[in-house]
Amino acid sequence: MSTENAETATVRIDSLLAPVGQEAVPTECDDAGMAWWNDLSEADRRYWCLAAMTAVPAQAWKYFRLVTAPRRSVKINLCD
Repeated sequence: MSTENAETATVRIDSLLAPVGQEAVPTECDDAGMAWWNDLSEADRRYWCLAAMTAVPAQAWKYFRLVTAPRRSVKINLCD
C-alpha cells in the first residue's frame, strides 16, 4: 500500500468514528456497557453474543438491556 493510500484509508476510518477535529466521548451508557462486558466471564460473553446473534460487544450490551429491562404493566379496560 502506498503512503497516499494509507493516509486516505486513515482519514476515511477516522471520519467514520468522530467528526473531523473532535474525539468521540463515551456516554454513561457506553461506560456501563464496557463495565458490564469486562465483568462477564468468557462463558457469559459467549452466551450474550450468541443470544444477540452478534460478535460486537456493544450490540450484545444493547440486547442485554432490551431483554432485562423492567416490564411496565398495562391496564386493560374490559368494560366497553
